[in-house]
Amino acid sequence: MDLLAINPGLIFWTVVTFVILFLLLKKFVWGPVLDAVERREQSLKDLFDNAEKNRKEAQELFDRYQRAKSEIDRERQKAVDEIRDQVVKISLKAAERIIKKMINERDHRELIQQAISDIDTTIK
Repeated sequence: MDLLAINPGLIFWTVVTFVILFLLLKKFVWGPVLDAVERREQSLKDLFDNAEKNRKEAQELFDRYQRAKSEIDRERQKAVDEIRDQVVKISLKAAERIIKKMINERDHRELIQQAISDIDTTIK
């Protein structure tokens, strides 16, 4: 018997076996495999959707944190400025009291006249 000879009976049974095997695979293998692939695809899609949602939430929290941090920095600077102003006012009051006790009325008038002439010179 020649191996390359065409045998119609063998061709028939090969085609029948192939069709039967194809139908069995389609019914028992491809269905469950495709269902598993679809479930896996949906699972991955859900994971990506959740990851995107979490990324957006994290970005929003970060943005709020940056806005809050900026506001805290502004309020801190405002408090420091207010404290600085109060310290200056208290220091000026203390210096004023000390100077009033240290100079007499004549010296006081001379200081005022000197300050007025300095202002006049600066304005001109």
